[in-house]
Amino acid sequence: MIAYEGLFALAMGVLAHYQLRPGDKEGHRVTALQGALGVIGLAPQDLALVVWVHEQRNNKIYKMPLDASEAEADDATRLLATALEQAVAVTRK
Repeated sequence: MIAYEGLFALAMGVLAHYQLRPGDKEGHRVTALQGALGVIGLAPQDLALVVWVHEQRNNKIYKMPLDASEAEADDATRLLATALEQAVAVTRK
């Protein structure tokens, strides 16, 4: 969940850098994640992981307790680190 929140904050920061915001209607979080993280150039498999992490967040919030393995949590943390490096590079251009 912490990696998800980091990814979402990073996505909002990238959007703010370009003076954009996803709105507040249903689906705004996934729109922000996919849009901003796509802009910074995450690999397709990483974007797929973003969608999975977002789904896990929604499951935790709306449906059931989070059921992620330690390896999946490590993948989410690695994704956050990768996205942060790429966001810094893109927004400094």
